[in-house]
Amino acid sequence: MRPKTIIIGLIVLIIGILLFAYGYNYYNFYEQKNETSYLEIPNTNDNVDVEKEMAFGTTVEFIGVFILVLSIILLIIGFFRKEK
Repeated sequence: MRPKTIIIGLIVLIIGILLFAYGYNYYNFYEQKNETSYLEIPNTNDNVDVEKEMAFGTTVEFIGVFILVLSIILLIIGFFRKEK
């Protein structure tokens, strides 16, 4: 068991979860704005390209998932490899 690798894996796991959640919420906000574009949503810029913002949210989600997979690999290495 490698404690340093496990700690790094847990930190990376938290970062991945936060990035995924941010991208998911970002995408859903602009998807909702796109569906209700006929309603007035206060404090938003009407010049915003909704499709571009939704693509940004999706990209952040994929980066979050990639980091989650990386953290799972780090945790597996930390738990199952023996320290020298």
